[in-house]
Amino acid sequence: MNARKFITLLIFMFLCLIGVTGCSEQGEPYAKVPINKQQFVQLSVPNFQLQKKTVKKNSYFTLVKDTSYEFAIVHKRETVGKLSVTTRHLDNGDVFLFTKLQNDTKEPLNAEVSIHLKEVNRYHLIDWDQRFKKQEHHKTTGVDETTYPMGLVKAFSYDKEKYNLVLSKNYLSRELVKKYEDDRKSIVRELIKEEKAFSANVKGDSLSFVLPLQSTGNDISENWMLFSKEKLFKNDQHLQQWINEQIDNYKRANSWLTAEGPYTKLPWSIEPGTKKGYGRNLGIMQDQMSLDYFEQYKDRYFYDLVLNSAANLLAYKQTKGTKLWETEYTSTWLKKAYGTTAPYMDTRHNEYIALFLTKVGKLLNIDELTKAETIYGDYLVQQVKIGNIIQVKEGYLIADYFSPYNQSKKTHTSMNHILGGVNILLHCYMSTGDKKYLDVALNIRKGIEELGDQWIRDSGDLWYQVNPDLTFTGNDYEQLTLIDLLMTQENFEKAGIHRSKTLDKLIRSKAGYLVREKKQLYPYVIEMLTSQGFKDVLLQK
Repeated sequence: MNARKFITLLIFMFLCLIGVTGCSEQGEPYAKVPINKQQFVQLSVPNFQLQKKTVKKNSYFTLVKDTSYEFAIVHKRETVGKLSVTTRHLDNGDVFLFTKLQNDTKEPLNAEVSIHLKEVNRYHLIDWDQRFKKQEHHKTTGVDETTYPMGLVKAFSYDKEKYNLVLSKNYLSRELVKKYEDDRKSIVRELIKEEKAFSANVKGDSLSFVLPLQSTGNDISENWMLFSKEKLFKNDQHLQQWINEQIDNYKRANSWLTAEGPYTKLPWSIEPGTKKGYGRNLGIMQDQMSLDYFEQYKDRYFYDLVLNSAANLLAYKQTKGTKLWETEYTSTWLKKAYGTTAPYMDTRHNEYIALFLTKVGKLLNIDELTKAETIYGDYLVQQVKIGNIIQVKEGYLIADYFSPYNQSKKTHTSMNHILGGVNILLHCYMSTGDKKYLDVALNIRKGIEELGDQWIRDSGDLWYQVNPDLTFTGNDYEQLTLIDLLMTQENFEKAGIHRSKTLDKLIRSKAGYLVREKKQLYPYVIEMLTSQGFKDVLLQK
């Protein structure tokens, strides 16, 4: 044996010993994936072999590092699916583990994901299924059949709390794909069921947890867990408040987490069509609820969720190979109205992402994230240059949606999208001093002002959108647009620009309508109205 072959053999043997099995061509009955130097995850598919390991490493920003392992599931030399696990290492030592079983056959297939903890002789599971809240049927999305993670596990060595783990439920789904020209496609998941299942075994001073991945055939089974050597919650009060928040405000909570991002309930108006459609909704992918909790309490669990959310957003964009975030599923009403299909840009979703990442970057001193607002501001400036606008007179409005792949005709623009973009541009101007952002913001404001009273309906409420032919249609949000109007006026003043009389008129009309209709205004909306001189509107009968 020559030296080169001998060195190659040594490297191969070393790779098989450092933690990942499944190196032989025939496969192995199980595979071990390291979490850290002490702990590992064991993967197995009873009666099948695991082989053909691939390992990929990725780092989206300095505080998060991913390692993804993939195994072919083999029976009698035939591949029937694949099993993958991604370990997401955070800078504080905590680790997310995302596991995925893809079954390519019609037959049931079950896998097991187990974690083994040493020097542990007992555990306590705090079940998050503490009370039942009936999830209401929504006219747009129907019923969301997903809930929240299974619970928090505290692992002990006698009286010492050594580890905390959050265990998810098992999510079984099928991927539905609608293909278009030029290899474009719309992708959604059809939920089959969410299932709560795990087992635990204490043997001597060792504890094993098993999370099953259960497949019925031609589907995808997923779960996740979070591992920490520290307490994830500072006290029981914070934990209980979070449990209650997830139960009561389930629409805001992301529970079906994957290494590629969370899946949440989608509207029925999607293609491919299904009433049990779930997808990576860019408007919800940024975990604002966890960020709010972290800012208030600084608990470790919320910190972990915030970093995970930021990593998901960057991973999504990296996988797509795009500069910004493109929606990956088709909206049938958008397709019907304008011929727009996936993938396409949604300006409001990208605004939310830019705000979220910038805030996280500033809060946690992550330089890579603080540029998100400016990148999106540059995109808005570019949209004006390429003519993706609705010209009014001297002013203009940027269209809500844009597809560089299949734009049959220009889309509408809605007041909330318009103002969201203006606020981003003003933030960019104030942070950089570059007048190009202010110029576009002022031209958009001019477009709103030139349309003036046409925004106001007979009831005093506002129209939702203006179409390319400058006609108005659609019912406005109850309070979202009012909030955007107030924030825009506030940001203009911060930027040293006088308030718009037209925007003040729209604020007065919208707020007056809500008061007359006896709508319960959010406390911070009342505070903004009062501080900006609209207290008299609140007092009207």
